[in-house]
Amino acid sequence: MKISMAVAGLALALVCSAGGAVSAQDAGGLTDAAQIRVGQVVSLTPERRASLDAAFAWRAGDEGVLSAEIRVGEVFRERAGSYEKQGRMVAKVRERADMATRMIGEARSGLSPVARDAVVHQTDWAAAMDRVEARMEGARARLAPSLLESFDDIDLHAFGVPDGWTEEEIAAVLMATGDYEYVEPDWRVYPHDTTPNDPLYGNQWHHRSGFMNSVRAWDFATGGPDIIVAGCDTGVRLTHVDLASSLVPGFNAVTNLTQAQGGVVDDTLNGHGTATAGCFGAIGNNGTGVSGVGWRFGVMPVRVSDRSDGVANLSDILQGARWASDNGAFVANCSYGGANSSQANSTGVYIRGNGGLLTFSSGNDGIEDQTTDRPAVIIVGASNQANARAGFSNYGVGIDVIAPGSNIYTTQRGGGYGNSTGTSFSVPLTAGALALIKAANPTLTNLQVEQILYDTALDVGTPGEDDFTGHGIVRVGEAVEMAVVGPSHIDLPFFDDFAGGVLSSLWRNPVGVIEVNQNAAGLDAGDYAMNLDATDSIETVALRAAVLASSVGEIRFSTQHRGVEAGESLLVEYRDPIGNWYALATVTSDGADQSEFVQHRMAVPFLGMHDDLKLRFTAQGSDGGDEWFIDDVRVGVFVSNQLPWSTGFENGIDLNFDWAASDAVATTEAPNTPEGTFSARLTGAGSMTSRNIDVSSGPSTLYARLRTLHTGVPSGQTLTVEYRDFLGVWQPLGQITSNGVDQTAFALNQFQIPFGAFGLELAVRYTASGTSPDHKWYIDDVAVTEEFVVDPVDCPADLAAPFGTLNFFDVSAFISLYNAQDPAADLAAPFGTLNFFDVSAYISAYNQGCP
Repeated sequence: MKISMAVAGLALALVCSAGGAVSAQDAGGLTDAAQIRVGQVVSLTPERRASLDAAFAWRAGDEGVLSAEIRVGEVFRERAGSYEKQGRMVAKVRERADMATRMIGEARSGLSPVARDAVVHQTDWAAAMDRVEARMEGARARLAPSLLESFDDIDLHAFGVPDGWTEEEIAAVLMATGDYEYVEPDWRVYPHDTTPNDPLYGNQWHHRSGFMNSVRAWDFATGGPDIIVAGCDTGVRLTHVDLASSLVPGFNAVTNLTQAQGGVVDDTLNGHGTATAGCFGAIGNNGTGVSGVGWRFGVMPVRVSDRSDGVANLSDILQGARWASDNGAFVANCSYGGANSSQANSTGVYIRGNGGLLTFSSGNDGIEDQTTDRPAVIIVGASNQANARAGFSNYGVGIDVIAPGSNIYTTQRGGGYGNSTGTSFSVPLTAGALALIKAANPTLTNLQVEQILYDTALDVGTPGEDDFTGHGIVRVGEAVEMAVVGPSHIDLPFFDDFAGGVLSSLWRNPVGVIEVNQNAAGLDAGDYAMNLDATDSIETVALRAAVLASSVGEIRFSTQHRGVEAGESLLVEYRDPIGNWYALATVTSDGADQSEFVQHRMAVPFLGMHDDLKLRFTAQGSDGGDEWFIDDVRVGVFVSNQLPWSTGFENGIDLNFDWAASDAVATTEAPNTPEGTFSARLTGAGSMTSRNIDVSSGPSTLYARLRTLHTGVPSGQTLTVEYRDFLGVWQPLGQITSNGVDQTAFALNQFQIPFGAFGLELAVRYTASGTSPDHKWYIDDVAVTEEFVVDPVDCPADLAAPFGTLNFFDVSAFISLYNAQDPAADLAAPFGTLNFFDVSAYISAYNQGCP
């Protein structure tokens, strides 16, 4: 049985009641929103407590929260005309796994190590799950008296702010319960646009080469009705000649009615939605008006405001975006404020789970407004005709890209065309670019589409991603070409197992004819490998490996050679930051055909930790009969070892991958090593600890194996074997005890690992109890595996070839060992002295024969 961290949390929670009351002084706090500050104590006078009790249905255990000191954790600063408080807030209930983790923290603080261990092995898991579900339901019920609206698809709930309270104080009180992921204002948000004017396609400067370069993209793809972009806005003018035939059924998020149910989606009041829809979806190449980024996308009108000024609730905008995603939209576009909110990110996560993307505008105040990076929301600023950030475009760490936003010629509500300016128009151009990338290569995932957008952006700010321009200006021409032809740079991890049977776009600059085939030995049915012969060479695309400067980077690949003369080799190189190539490994043939692949693993060198890293494989052979097969090439951050994990120390004690810490040294001094010629030597009270081993999806039965030999270790001293459980606690697994007699052969030791260790962070540790450098433990053939090893039955009299048969040569070998006073001849007590009893023991073993 496997146990995840979430389930572990349930176990701990079962033995812990809700937090008890904690006494605290009631400190007065200011309620004027303008004076609220982070760290301020929330005032709970009798009058304010009565207001709070009327607004929320407090749960069992909440009294302890309310009687404790609560402090404001965040100040919600509004901006008039962009996003404003409206006395309405939202709270998101923690996800199930997150709630379980929270319960771990509450439970562990009250448990002794003994009690904690008992819980792990004795918990009723079904009851634990029921408890977590009950707490989540309680979190929803707490909000019921003030509830305005619930968005059950992401467990988000809108409620009113009680009289006499600020949003900051209410957020602090509710967050103190521990039941919510976030509590924040449901902002009233405004469209980001201004509207000058100008005439037709020739005035759509943003499509030209040197800007978005749409004309280059249209050489590859123009988009079709199967790719849908939703405009979450003021609706779309249903009769506009450049949009009407592309419209698909829509939704009104204010009335919660689909268009089929009578929900109004026509842009009858404002015009903002019609203008933004034309940016991504105006029909192209039809002899009328203008062209959107895609010529024939499905255009989905999602009306989020029924007001003439276009103002909307952020929760309605996001509900509309989720509805659009649920009903086939690949991109949901929001040309509104609110990108920086937690609920926008929650909706982005939801939409990504559907395989889509969420885009938002940054705002038009020219300020550092996007102060939080929302990874599930693509936040877009504006560029101008000088290919620089427009001065009105908001900026900050949240900005992902910028796109043209000044004088964008597009469709208008009255049926004609005109110029519009603002980030409201930058973001639908970006949404159209994302949709066109998908149309050009439908096999791409949503995250691959997003990455291509970033990879091909024109970097016009500080090199790399920055807070003013993000990854740079959107270039749909370059993006679509990459979607069709392949990338020039990619983020880690890089991985290719050649499963498609063809050389993918992850490889560049082939020399010779590079094949992907099934000619290697030992391949499973349907598997392929890359095949080089003679002097063939090939390299990877450029890898963004600068992230490895702060972590352990791993390069891994498998090779097999057939028909390669002895001494010929495969050279593996890497490229440094200025373009020089350095040898990483040389795999040399012994002249014998291999029947299996051999895995090679090494750390990324220091000079490889940059964003133009490449690997190159070059065959150094003499003819077309040389065949080098390469498979499972990977470059990425080393996270953990995988099952089965084993090492025989033939490459020393690897502190990059196998071992996190070690007092041992690799040596050849131990006799009869079972794995190669090296073993690890621990002396005195030395210890060695493995790196993490991922057994989260491992087998139901798991063993820790090691073979040991001791010399100079007094009787009673031990080598302790421990494992780290899923709570990070070291637990004993077993002990190996010396009898005081030096060993001449390694002994097999195997311990079953309890299921309580299963998880992402299993590790094993070996610790000697000695006091002197002369107390030596040798360790070899270390493994964590599902394999239980049974060694062949020993035949102590079989000392010479041919093994398996006893004859004169075995007797001669024993006599030689005995005369040399070799401990291998010490077969009987008293051990440590060779005498008649040892001879008698050998004769007895010889007469018994081999099994």
